[in-house]
Amino acid sequence: MRFSYLFCAILCVSLVSCDTFLKPSGWPVETAVKKSACHHMIKHVKFSGSKELLTHEERALLTFLHNPDNIAAAVGRKNRPGSHEWSAAEVYLVDPGKYVSVLCENGYQQKAVYFHYHAEKKTWYRVSNLEDKHRRGVPAVLVKE
Repeated sequence: MRFSYLFCAILCVSLVSCDTFLKPSGWPVETAVKKSACHHMIKHVKFSGSKELLTHEERALLTFLHNPDNIAAAVGRKNRPGSHEWSAAEVYLVDPGKYVSVLCENGYQQKAVYFHYHAEKKTWYRVSNLEDKHRRGVPAVLVKE
């Protein structure tokens, strides 16, 4: 009996601490900047100073966020036909070029998701928080040149 509890505890801890189990299928998404997607998403950007001076990497993230299925995957849900789709309501450039907070909504629920950019790997990671000591997170967006 004790072995069962011990096994369950170890399994739960390993699942919670390992980000790869929480990785949505198809991630990371290789994303090139699309002007039409950026133009639509730019109205959701807050606290950026100048919206004209967004970096290439930030524009790639906006292109990724333009797709409702990517938003749903970042939130940990799925969009279902005939129901409210998840979308980005507001995009906060907390530390431009490095940390981004996205307020997502589906018409009756809201949830914040966070992204951190790793310049050497040219990858945006979906992270659990914006603290300096966060884990690397789940690779979400591979930025194409």
